[in-house]
Amino acid sequence: MLFEGTGAAGKGVDVSYWFDARQLIAEDRPVADGAWTGSPEAPLAPGSHWAMARQSGTDWGDSPRFEVAQVEENPTARAVLDTKSGALR
Repeated sequence: MLFEGTGAAGKGVDVSYWFDARQLIAEDRPVADGAWTGSPEAPLAPGSHWAMARQSGTDWGDSPRFEVAQVEENPTARAVLDTKSGALR
């Protein structure tokens, strides 16, 4: 997941949960060439989320709602396509 936005150089950007600005998701993201990006410092729980971002000395800006999907990783799992039936096995 990646958050991104625009801002003034020399001031960091914080991203927080919408319901509690004290719970930061990404902290002090630097602004370069008028833009910033940042990933959450800890994984977000699956489900619906809203976030806010602000640059030092400005008000919070709200994000639209977004979904975090649960992804189950199994590096040894394989899917094989049966070309006769078209089924995955």
